[in-house]
Amino acid sequence: MASIEYSPQAVEDLKELERRIKVDWGEKAASKKTRKLFTEISRLKQFPFSGVNLGGMIDVPTNYRYNFVEKNYVFYYIESQNVWIVRILDARQDFMYQLFGHDLKSTDEENN
Repeated sequence: MASIEYSPQAVEDLKELERRIKVDWGEKAASKKTRKLFTEISRLKQFPFSGVNLGGMIDVPTNYRYNFVEKNYVFYYIESQNVWIVRILDARQDFMYQLFGHDLKSTDEENN
């Protein structure tokens, strides 16, 4: 069984997500949302390859995978017996910029 490790940025993402939900929807909603995220992330211990390969979505080779949980992308990669949670991003965020420093819109415009 794999172990789960979190990058410092993923920890900050979780804190920010919880803070935003508390402000907008209250403590109970924030607790429910974070519980759901942790439950889905913990499933990666048994099924680390259950997420989608990010390379297929962006047509760029990468070892990152992702799961979509409660309007959030959980980006991770697998190394040996570890699942490394890299980022947890709101679906409305430009994940290409957040992960790689590239703007998804400008990449699309260059290809047209």
